[in-house]
Amino acid sequence: MRSPISRKFTLVLMIFGLAILCSGCVNSTASSALAANTQVSNKQAPVTPTLPIRINEHPTAISSHRPQRVSLAASSQSTMAASTQSHRSLKLLLACSEPTARDGFRVTNTHARACVYTTPGATLTISVHFCSGKADPSSILQRNAIAGVSGFYEWNWTPIADCNGERVWGWNVKVTAQMQETSVSVSEASSTQSAISTSSSSSSSASSSP
Repeated sequence: MRSPISRKFTLVLMIFGLAILCSGCVNSTASSALAANTQVSNKQAPVTPTLPIRINEHPTAISSHRPQRVSLAASSQSTMAASTQSHRSLKLLLACSEPTARDGFRVTNTHARACVYTTPGATLTISVHFCSGKADPSSILQRNAIAGVSGFYEWNWTPIADCNGERVWGWNVKVTAQMQETSVSVSEASSTQSAISTSSSSSSSASSSP
């Protein structure tokens, strides 16, 4: 039969052994947890790819040009000024050899010629009457003509004259130049019905539409 002292000593040993065993378990658990935490911390987070940012060292200059807005009033004034200037420059002279010459119309029974000096680009119309006053129906006189860059224009044709079979003894020619809303006319007439009496006249007029 054991003594009480041996029992106590055995109990103390058992308690001491359990304490050591529990201490080992705790240390093992702590070591495992620490190892797990270390592994987790050692794992690198996924690297998110980033796009390179390029800095433009030479920024494009912002264009300072802006669309121009032309007011209707300014445009209208400009158009009116140009129109007025062209109206003032519209001229018309019945001449062939030079602007100051008085040879703008010549006619025989086989040939007629009329010439004018006017503003380039002007629209020209002509009418010619012979002898008894009947208009020459020649096709060349029925069409509008446009003055060239020099402003000179001439008509050449075989006249159809109502002079009762005689030579052309009288004529009346009228030329009109028109540009936009302005027109200028010049006319000249001549009559040599008898060998003694001769008369000639010339006139010019200008008109402008309102």
